[in-house]
Amino acid sequence: MKYRPTPLNITSAVAIGFSIYAAIHDAITPGSEGFGFLMLFFFSPSGIIGLTVDYFLQKISKKYVWTFIVESCLLGFLFLYYSSKQGKKTLIIPDHLEQPYIVTIYGVDSAPELPNGLLSWNPQIKVPENGILLTSTSIENDLPDTRWFTTSGIDLQNPNDSTDMYVGHVRTGSVKCSEKEFKYQIWKLVDKRWTTGPLSRELDSLELMLTDYLCKK
Repeated sequence: MKYRPTPLNITSAVAIGFSIYAAIHDAITPGSEGFGFLMLFFFSPSGIIGLTVDYFLQKISKKYVWTFIVESCLLGFLFLYYSSKQGKKTLIIPDHLEQPYIVTIYGVDSAPELPNGLLSWNPQIKVPENGILLTSTSIENDLPDTRWFTTSGIDLQNPNDSTDMYVGHVRTGSVKCSEKEFKYQIWKLVDKRWTTGPLSRELDSLELMLTDYLCKK
């Protein structure tokens, strides 16, 4: 078998080399935060696995062109899969929200799915006026990052000079109805119109309300 350069062994070698360089850079740079060593522990094993897979593909494949095509498709699939998991969704909050909490309840069979996939890089989803968004999507398949805007276009990522409102994540948990468990996430819209009381007590009351709301669906 003649070992040849392929997309997978080139990518794997670059990953290993870059992780080693990053670790050395961390070791000799005062005040570094240690990301180079994290990259070493992640990229080096990945690169070794890639080189191993490439070796066996080249060993069993009779034609170099087929090895090249298979490895290109494999890398393309891994890139697209990773990219699909890094997307962001935008939740549009009504200007006149009925209460300061926004809740997403997952796994509700009759509810629509949240956009999530290669064609859903930045989906926009409107939150009902009651602040409760029901979806059949599982919490594990939800997009990891969320951006927040009001219907009138106010950016709620961080408080700034134009608005003192912002959204903060306050709880992830679950409620039960008819022996079925529903996971949820809760965010709070912080605004000078609302006073902040004991948060745990508020959230416990909200959880009871969510259980009652689900069981009546």
